[in-house]
Amino acid sequence: MHQIDDTRALLAQLRGILQTLAPADHARVLPDLHPSSVGQHVRHVLDHYQALVGATQGYVDYNQRQRDLPLEADVALAIQAVERLSDALDDLRDGPVQVRVDACQEEQAAEWVSSSMARELAFADSHAVHHFAVMRFLLQAMGQALPADFGVAASTLAYRLRQQGAAAGRPESAAVSSAR
Repeated sequence: MHQIDDTRALLAQLRGILQTLAPADHARVLPDLHPSSVGQHVRHVLDHYQALVGATQGYVDYNQRQRDLPLEADVALAIQAVERLSDALDDLRDGPVQVRVDACQEEQAAEWVSSSMARELAFADSHAVHHFAVMRFLLQAMGQALPADFGVAASTLAYRLRQQGAAAGRPESAAVSSAR
């Protein structure tokens, strides 16, 4: 499944960030910026991926995540969880899944919709990038150096490349093909 390569790249990027992060900064809350720590965002992202990897009998329920709370406080545990998750992707196969969707907070409003494992992995990747963007603000406020593409969607990165190509006088197709 092609999507697994994208997921592995995001997880590798996250692992690299975590490996440079001071343990205290992982759990540090900056209430003036956001009520959650970097560690809480990491745990939340990993929970969503784990919901997919741990899906049984073709059912994915993001509301029934395990919420592995020790990951929020311990950067070493978070790194280990990222590595385990990356390894677990080897066993993931595309195919139809049913995903629980909650229309509102009432339990009766939940329904199951058809999807695929590849589509849900794409969702989890997009969800991860969203949280990486929030983490970016927190980490920058702590003085952490970050890669320019951390927390930036792939479509935004591709758009920026096309814009750079157009500014340099290259046709759009040349800018896109050089980005691959």
